[in-house]
Amino acid sequence: MWKNKTVLVTGGTGLVGSHCVDALLGKKCNVKIVAHKKSNIFGDKVEYIQGDLTKPETANQVIKNVDYVIHAAAQSGGLGRNLNDPLSTLIPNARMNLNILEAIEMNPPEIFHFSSNNSIYPDVEYPVKEDGAVVPTSGIASHYSQIKILGENHCRYLYEQKNMKISITRGGNAYGPRDNFDLNSSHTIPANIRKVVEKQSPLVIWSDGKALRDYIHARDLAEGILLTMEKHTNADPINIATGMHTSVNELINLICKIEQFKDVKIENDLTKPGGPKMKLMDTKKAEKILNYQSKITLEEGLKETIAWYKENY
Repeated sequence: MWKNKTVLVTGGTGLVGSHCVDALLGKKCNVKIVAHKKSNIFGDKVEYIQGDLTKPETANQVIKNVDYVIHAAAQSGGLGRNLNDPLSTLIPNARMNLNILEAIEMNPPEIFHFSSNNSIYPDVEYPVKEDGAVVPTSGIASHYSQIKILGENHCRYLYEQKNMKISITRGGNAYGPRDNFDLNSSHTIPANIRKVVEKQSPLVIWSDGKALRDYIHARDLAEGILLTMEKHTNADPINIATGMHTSVNELINLICKIEQFKDVKIENDLTKPGGPKMKLMDTKKAEKILNYQSKITLEEGLKETIAWYKENY
């Protein structure tokens, strides 16, 4: 399926997109990536296009002459950014999704992939199946959730009305090498890796640290994306996650253990948001349809990510 095919990866220099590129290169694909501000990290292994997907003309240009498209471009940000400046993620994500989806309608690839995530699930005390999406209408990052479900719905219309082959994955909380370690906009794992490596004391954790998440290495998520494109192209979402759930407090303790940061003073800042208490994902559908299970344990993934951070920052 993959060899010698031309594959466009939007957001190909980002966390999930770049790991998709790694996997595609391993399958002998011709890879094109489009990025707005980040430089080409793959050299002459890929065709690099610098462009702004919030502009329709860019989306129309990059979508041409490709066999497959993986849409992984997103303007992301942690809780702090979504709290202080929600429009900075709402507007570009809404525009990028609409532009890309309109472009593929006019010039359809053989297969299109839309990367969604667990933000569309409710805060409940059990692993949520794919038919359990209840998009929040309020809260810190509710706009991001609504944009994701809107993109999924748009994909479903294209599948049903235009007979396009489309796959959709809902990823867990991705992390890994090439993550964003800027404390003003990073997510939980990179932010706390940086704090631990810098030996910050006290080490301040936002909220009470009890929030549970399914942390998945970006390489495992990329594998799930490619498998979904191979086996499930009916615009029917599949959870790609580990099925394991870890609290922020447990996560911090593990990072400190790896870094041998002993006798650290940990403080919980209860004035800061912690997000939903639980984002648990049921993975049975991926196991049944894709024969997929994640491979990288959290400890293994954290060790790799910490090593990458030390080398690159």
